[in-house]
Amino acid sequence: MGGDSRPKPMDDPSEADDRSEFLKLSSDLFGDGSGVHNVGQGTVYSGQNLGEVLAALHVKPDFDYAKDGKDSDVEFVHRKLTDGDIYFVDNRSDRGLLIEATFRVTGKQPELWHAETGTSEPVSFEIADGRTTVPLRLEPWGTVFVVFDKRTAATSRVITPSRRQSWRP
Repeated sequence: MGGDSRPKPMDDPSEADDRSEFLKLSSDLFGDGSGVHNVGQGTVYSGQNLGEVLAALHVKPDFDYAKDGKDSDVEFVHRKLTDGDIYFVDNRSDRGLLIEATFRVTGKQPELWHAETGTSEPVSFEIADGRTTVPLRLEPWGTVFVVFDKRTAATSRVITPSRRQSWRP
């Protein structure tokens, strides 16, 4: 997870502000531009990117996957609904991928929705530690919606791959 990891703001874009007041506020909030600073009831993380801050806060990624080779590039978009979650998963490479995708969702069974055919299908899953892991086969530049909208008490399910899922990446 990337993000801006500049130590602290150095310049004020407004020419109307008091420069000495700006520098004082910057020092109060960010210190020397590194480390963790408690300010009032909040905390400022200086010189760290978003991934480092979330790791320090023990917040697991919303989506992650076990890479299927060094050139795997999978992107995602997550939409939270009142009664579920929808993830759009996108293989951004020239080769098919078999990945173990992990979503920050629990208590709901996943289903794959294929926009190109208008079909949906159940998928194997395992729920542990507040996350759901799903095996996904993605064609080169392929996409799939992973939809979590049905409650389940089960912590796992194994689905025998259909003919559509049985190709090798």
